Amino acid sequence: MKTFIKTLFAVTITFGSYLSVANERNVTFKAGDSSRGTQTCIAAAQDDLFKLKAWGRFDGNGPKDTTRNLICNNQDITNFAASFQAYKTTKYLSRYAPGKYKVDVDKVRIIDLANSKTQSYKHVIILVSSN
Repeated sequence: MKTFIKTLFAVTITFGSYLSVANERNVTFKAGDSSRGTQTCIAAAQDDLFKLKAWGRFDGNGPKDTTRNLICNNQDITNFAASFQAYKTTKYLSRYAPGKYKVDVDKVRIIDLANSKTQSYKHVIILVSSN
């Protein structure tokens, strides 16, 4: 019983911290179409490594092909993920990306100018599409 309670507590803490990070970003991604490429772009931007890998397996393309050929909102998928501070997916994609698309997540620092105290911060909805 003690093990169950400890496990439940750990899951609750982990889930709660995940929600707080998601709410801090204050961004919702909407698919511009129902293509697999768009779904892959959304998974990358949401920092959902599990879905990103699943879409790659479902599509039959490996991560090298995805990083070379998938364009999300006029950016390569690696830089698209990095622009939304999706560190896990950016790091994963950078391992397979050609040199011009690699992103060093340890050196990237994104400052959210919209989240200043002088401006009201609104919820942002981003329409995502791939080509």
